[in-house]
Amino acid sequence: MPVFLDDRHGWMRANPRMPTIGEGNYDALTVFYITDDGGETWQPRSEVAGGDCDIFDFVSAKDAFMSSGTNLLVTHNGAESWQTIPHVVYFGAGDCHPCRGLSQLNFVDGTNGWMLIHETGGNGKFHAYHEFLYKTTDGGATWKNLPAKNRPQTKRSITNK
Repeated sequence: MPVFLDDRHGWMRANPRMPTIGEGNYDALTVFYITDDGGETWQPRSEVAGGDCDIFDFVSAKDAFMSSGTNLLVTHNGAESWQTIPHVVYFGAGDCHPCRGLSQLNFVDGTNGWMLIHETGGNGKFHAYHEFLYKTTDGGATWKNLPAKNRPQTKRSITNK
């Protein structure tokens, strides 16, 4: 689905699957298309390889942020190129205990934004879920963990009774 910032400018994400050597193997790839004429025409931009690019935030016709695997990426030139923002907040890996992941990403401009990180883990009997809210005022170079007041914490039993 396209995301329109106004009546003319919009972004659209596509995930073509690129075959690799070996039967049934595919590399994850994300391509963005942009429009500046209300969706009459779309121009492809640079490809982003690796990881799932499921969490993204389009801020303007030039600025966007997204996750790719365990990386946070940014563009300030309409997705002509993407830069990796160095890790300052750990938000995920495949098989970890506890596991962390990026739940949400929301920027109001090219420098000010928030991300919501979830963490799951347990001790064999209970499964715990926590959320952490971080804020940046410098485009993601640094993040501050915002204190949680009355943040719900969930513990669920994973044993059968």
